[in-house]
Amino acid sequence: MDPEDLMDDAFTAICRDGAGLFEVGVRIQKNLALLARLGNDDLTKAARRYSSLALEQSDFALVTTFHKEALRKLAKVVEE
Repeated sequence: MDPEDLMDDAFTAICRDGAGLFEVGVRIQKNLALLARLGNDDLTKAARRYSSLALEQSDFALVTTFHKEALRKLAKVVEE
């Protein structure tokens, strides 16, 4: 399966519908960080793209700066 298709199937709805829930954002970023480290360049690229998308959606939907900053820190782990 194409990594982009995998990410689309697994994360699109969760990222969209869970954008305003901090706990969902944390799980998304942690799982994407794990996927990004599996050693597959295409999967890493797709995980990083979805991390950015999820972060953007959460940034729009979350109310507190504290939660937004915490998710930004987790998203940086995906980029490493």
